[in-house]
This record gives sequence, structure tokens and C-alpha cells, in this order.
Amino acid sequence: MPRPTNFASTSSPASLLRTSRPVQLRQPIASQCLVARRYATKNSKPEREGLSFKGQLYESTHERVLKEKAERAKYSAIRDARPQGYSGQALGWVMGVVIFTSLGYYFGNAWSPKPAPTTSTTALPDAPPPSHNIREQNLMAAWTEMRDIVGKENVITDKGDLESHSGSSWSSHSTLESEWPFMVVRPLTTEQVSSIMKVCHERRIPVTPYSGGTSLEGHFAATRGGICIDFARMDKILTLHTEDLDVVVQPAVGWENLNQELAKVGLFFPPDPGPGAQIGGMIGTGCSGTNSYRYGTMKDWVLSLTMVLADGTIVKTRQRPRKSSAGYDLTRLFIGSEGTLGLVTEATLKVTPKAQKESVAVCSFGTVRQAADCVFKVVGAGVPIAAIEILDDVQMRCINEAGMTSKSWTEAPTLFFKFAGTPSSVKEHISIVQKLAKSTGSKTFEFAKSEEEAAELWSARKEALWSTMAQKKHEGERVWTTDVAVPISRLADIIDITKSDISASGLTGSIVGHVGDGNFHAILLFDPAKPGEAEKAETLVHDMVKRAIEMEGTATGEHGVGLVKRDYLSHELGQDTVDLMRKVKMALDPLCLLNFLTLPTAILGIFTIIAVFERIFKLIRPSPQYRPLGSPRYGLDIFQWGYFLALLCISTLITTTLSRGDKDDDNHAFQIRLLSLPTALLMFLVAILTFLSLLLNGLEIRIPFRFGSIDKGNILRPAVFYIVEDVVAVDGEGGIEYRQAFNSRYEKSHIFRAMIWKLSVAWMVGFYLMAILVAVLVIKLPVAAVYAVGWAAPFPVAGLMAVATIYFVKGELRREWEEGEEYDGEDGERFEDESSDAPLLDSERTPLLNESR
Repeated sequence: MPRPTNFASTSSPASLLRTSRPVQLRQPIASQCLVARRYATKNSKPEREGLSFKGQLYESTHERVLKEKAERAKYSAIRDARPQGYSGQALGWVMGVVIFTSLGYYFGNAWSPKPAPTTSTTALPDAPPPSHNIREQNLMAAWTEMRDIVGKENVITDKGDLESHSGSSWSSHSTLESEWPFMVVRPLTTEQVSSIMKVCHERRIPVTPYSGGTSLEGHFAATRGGICIDFARMDKILTLHTEDLDVVVQPAVGWENLNQELAKVGLFFPPDPGPGAQIGGMIGTGCSGTNSYRYGTMKDWVLSLTMVLADGTIVKTRQRPRKSSAGYDLTRLFIGSEGTLGLVTEATLKVTPKAQKESVAVCSFGTVRQAADCVFKVVGAGVPIAAIEILDDVQMRCINEAGMTSKSWTEAPTLFFKFAGTPSSVKEHISIVQKLAKSTGSKTFEFAKSEEEAAELWSARKEALWSTMAQKKHEGERVWTTDVAVPISRLADIIDITKSDISASGLTGSIVGHVGDGNFHAILLFDPAKPGEAEKAETLVHDMVKRAIEMEGTATGEHGVGLVKRDYLSHELGQDTVDLMRKVKMALDPLCLLNFLTLPTAILGIFTIIAVFERIFKLIRPSPQYRPLGSPRYGLDIFQWGYFLALLCISTLITTTLSRGDKDDDNHAFQIRLLSLPTALLMFLVAILTFLSLLLNGLEIRIPFRFGSIDKGNILRPAVFYIVEDVVAVDGEGGIEYRQAFNSRYEKSHIFRAMIWKLSVAWMVGFYLMAILVAVLVIKLPVAAVYAVGWAAPFPVAGLMAVATIYFVKGELRREWEEGEEYDGEDGERFEDESSDAPLLDSERTPLLNESR
């Protein structure tokens, strides 16, 4: 471009043309100047007083030139004074503003959750989260109202009663004091139960129902505190319809007492679980018992229920006829619901005539499989047995040692048969079973010839649990009783494997089963005070349940789910089925007041507390095998410190959120949303730390202290470098050799350094975007869905990032080898692993490349 013209040295338009334009452009410009000059001559009044057109032109141009020079000088001075890496700092400020404004915006939207209606039919997407109010002043106010409803003597706060209403010595769940109820209330009528629930609904106090207290899976542990409703006073048989073969009872009637009364008129109620069980709890768990092979389970013997819902509404599920097509089968909906959908206050039960003759036969076998073969033949022959039970050799030994029966038993796998019918049919059935047992290798066979002998033979089955508990060496030992059910064809397989596992564990454990329908129990004794015994028992139960599900069975045949087996539901039924159950629960109890069982929460998903301590132990052991190069013994590594920081942030978030539980109820939606954000917070943290490492690396900032394997005075490296080095060296057992090779590789290969840089940028952007997305979903989605989204959504995305990372790294390492880009520096020597004679980039001989890929 031509140099700007200095009008101060130009005296005429002609000279202006000569100095500023080439010859071919002079004529048009001269013409323009002439026109301008004529215009100025005709103007009698100049634009500015005392200046001609030429003077005005000169002055304005001169001022403009001076102003431009001053601005250029100003910006040149600013540019010269600006420190190195200013653009990186600016980028840091921009990223910081974006992150914190985004968080501020979405957190700000969460402060004002919209309350949902609290009727008993609220739809799941609109249901508010559990918003229990268990503040002491609220519970004390409720205590006063409960005394007005049921009387002072029926509201109990004695510590011993509270403990006994939260667990038992035979339950598999060991309750803590934090799982005790605040008070126990004992109503007398359905109307009182309704009044209690109306108070609890209004005050948002959680409720746990209590009947016989014989639960084995932790059904009545008050995990949220609140109120326990004990139905002990509602223990009456209200009406017996002998012609209709049904009876109306209250929930605290025991099945044994009911059968005593029914026997007076020649009737009986078939379900027979453990001694002490009551009708309310039997309905809640959908129990069965030894008679289930012939008579079915509790579901088959309930005609109608009177229920009190969470808001105090009283409903009756149906009338008394044996068959009805009137609407949904609400009766079966409540059976097996374990007190989560409503409270049973009355039940209309079917009964059946008592058999003319009952008898019992007992036969022992050399193995469990022989006993199972006998059962297959009996069932296949169509013999109408009332009950078929199996007790293994360990259980028979426990019965002998406990001395709870008047007889000495053969200590071998034993089948117990119960027969019921006319005297002639019973005799015939015993003869058939005896022949079938002999054909499958029975060692002994005896049968009762009187009612007394039948009771004596059957007593061994009824005393099974108690005789095993009698083997406890001291009061500190605990019993874990669990059950599963499988197709009958797989029963022998699962029992054999379970017995082998128990034997290998060193624990005392017996097997008892309703072999006729594929259901069996394992009774385990363990001492929590002895290291490893509780873990062994838990592993045995877990393996047994998992094996049953794999065999197309169920996690529980009759005990129910409770606290102990809640985590197996999704494995057995699938998440969609469990979600459907949640929808039913939320429709009937949107405030989650009834027997609300806390959901499991995994804070970080990958690392357990045990794994953390194992990792720390590797780093602080005397040998420096796993520590960063040159690091002190107790310096740990960068990944470990990052983990501590993440744990601190997430723990602070969760603790702070839970501490808001006593605030106004409108804030509970915000509480649930915050509890759904730890994974988003963790991703934000990783993104920010990665960004800082990239910024400091780009500015070539030298660190003033040792950072992992990097001595002070060196340039900080991108975050991915430290993550890969520490994880592979410690968790992947790469050790100090890997750290040496990895650091050498980074120093000598510029493609390797570029790869680490690109990975850090990709991870930073990916984590940041994913964190924003999760935060948006948690804030915007309905409250009922945010918990699952907040904890589950990041994992599939992280999986995709991992696949993309592996693909990228493989490509970069291959390119480094093929293109010869492993040469770095002026010496031109090929980089080799200092710990090996082979070139580092030989994928068949170099551990580093294999680890990286």
C-alpha cells in the first residue's frame, strides 16, 4: 500500500496528486479536487470562521494522523507490557465464569421446588420425594395426639420396648439404635388406626407396622424412626361363617390360636409358618409353610382385606364370595406388600374341613440327591401328599444335640411326609411312598400309627430353627436364616452346591426345605466378633441367592424381601418390574410414610473403602515399588490425593444436604436434587483440575515443590499424565518400572506428549459437558426420576469416553511407531525403555505399550 501523505508539505492540489497517486490515477483525482475547489470558491461563508477550505482540510487531516499515531503508541505499549500467556489466563477466567454462572443458574432454579399434591393417588412423575418430619417437637406433638386416640397406657416410649419392636435375635438384619421407632402405639380398632394415620400423614411421620415380630429379613426395622403401630390389642376372631368356610379376624390373631378355635368345629387354616407368626405379618410377607405343597400359600387363603391407607382412608378390597370378577384383584395387591401399601386391620380368610385322618412318615437317605429322586417319583406318581419336607444331616445332628424332641434321629438327609385324608386313603398313600422310597435307596422308613406318634415325628421339623440356634456357643453368636426357591428339578443341584460352600466356609449351617415346591432354607451361625465370619455368612447368602436366580428361581420363597433382600429384586425381576412396583407404591403412599425402606447409595461407584485402604497400604509400605519416583514414604500419589479431595467434596455435599432434613417441608425436593448431584460435582472437579493443569503446562509454570514423580523446578504436566501413571503403577501393579518407563517416554517422545495433552483436553471438555448435562437433568426432571438419573447417567457416557480414548491411544502409538516420530531431540537416537533391551515401541515385548493399549 502507498505510504500516507503528509499534507503539511503539500501546497497545491497538483502537488498532492503527484506525491500520493500513480500517473494513471491523477486525472480523475484532479477533476475531483477541481470540483471541490469551485464549490469552495462559490461559498461566501466558510464552514468554520477564519479558515478556508484548504485550511480546514489540512487541520482535520493533521489531527486525525496525530490521533492515530497516539493510539498506535498506546496499544503498542499495552502489548509490550502484557505478560507471556495472557491468552491462557483470559481463557481461564472465561471458563471459570462459565462454570460458576452455570452452577449458579441451575442451583438457583432448585431453591423453589413446586410442591405436588399429596392425595393417595398421586402419579409417580408428580410425586414429591420422601419428606418426613422427625423433629423432636413434631414427634412430641404427635405423642400427645396419640395419647388422645388410644389412651396414655397404649403409647410406649420405653427403651426396651422400642428395641424389641425393631428387630429380634433370629432376624438376619441386625438393627441399630438409629433404627428404633420414637414410640410404639397400640390401637384397638380400625377407626383408631385410621386416626393414627391421619395424624402421621398430616405431620409427615413415617410408620412401621408390627404384628407377631417373627420376621427373618428385617421387615419391621424403623429405618426412618417415626412411629411403630403394634397391633397386639387387635387379636380377636370376629366372625366365623362355618357354612361359607370363611372367618373374619384381626391382624394379631396367631395362626396356631386360630387353628385351635377352628378345630372345635372341624375346620383348619392351612398356612403354617414358624411358631408365633400372626395373620397381619403372614399377609404382609405372603408366607406359606410346610402345607404349601398341597394347600398353596397365604395368597390362596385370603378372600378380602380391610386396609387403612397412608392418608387414613379405610378401604375394603372385596366382599366374601369365593369368586368375583368385580374390578382389580386388590386383595392380592396388598398380600406380600410388606406393609408398604397399607395396614391390614381385618382379614376374611378361607378355611377348609379338617381331614379325617393325618399321619407322618420319615425316611432317611445316603445323599440329598437320593432324597430328591424320591420326591420326583412321589410327585410324578400323583400321590396327594399334604407336605414334603427335607432336613439335611447337619440339621438332624442339631436336633439330636439340642434334645428338643423325645426321639433319637438318624443323622442323614431325611424326608418328612405328611398325609391327610380318609383312614384308608392315608394308609394306601403311605404304602405307595414306602415302596418309592425303597426304590431310590432309603436307609430307614417309619410312619406314625397314632396322632401322638405323628406329632412326635413332625416335631423334628417344627424344632429345626430352634435346635440350630441352640448350637450357639455364646450369646454373641448370631443366626442368619434365609430362603430361596427354584424349579423342583434343580433343587438337588442347588442344595449340594450350598452345602459344599457352607462346609468350605467353616461355619455351622443346616438345610431345611419344603422340597415339594422347590423351596429350602439355610440356617447359618456366625460370630460377628470373629474377623471374617460375618463376611463369610454374607457371601454364602449372596452366592445362594444369585445361584437360585440363575436357575430361574427366586431370592425368597416365603420369607419376603425386607431390608436384607431388597437389592436382589432388580436382578430377579428386572428394573422395569421394580419401577412398576414403585409406581404402585407412590400412587397409594406418595409421602412414603409406610414402612419406607431406605435405598442403597454408592458414593463413588468404583472404589470401596476397603480398596482405598489397600491402595494406601501399597503406597506407604517400606518398599518404594509403587510410590512415585523420588517420593517420600508417606507422600502417597497425586491420584490418591485427588480421590481424597473428591471424597471430601462429595461428603460435604451429602452431609450438608442431609442436615437440611429438619427444615421446612418445601425444601425436601431441593434436598433430593442435591443428593443426586455428587457425580456431576465429581465431573466438574475433574474438569476444573484438568483445565488448571493444562493452563499451567501451557504457561510453562515451574512448580515450587515435588508433584508426584516430578521434581520441583520442572514444568507441571497435564492431569491425564498423573492419572494414567498412578492408576497403572498402583492399581494395575505396574510399579516403579512402569513409572520410570512412562516418564522417560513422556520426556523423549513429542508425539507422546501431544497425545497426553489432547487426551487431557478431551477429558476436560467431556467431563465439563457431561456435568452440565447431568445438572440440567437433575434440576429439570421430575423429583421421582432425578436420583436414578443423577447417579446412573454418567456411567454410559464414561464408557463411551473410555472406548474413544482406547481407540485414540492405539492410533497415536501406532502412528508414533510407523512414522518414526519417536525420535525427539538433536541426537536422533531412537527412544528405548531403560528397563528393557527391546525398543519400547515393540508391542510384543514392551509392557508399557500393552498397558497403554
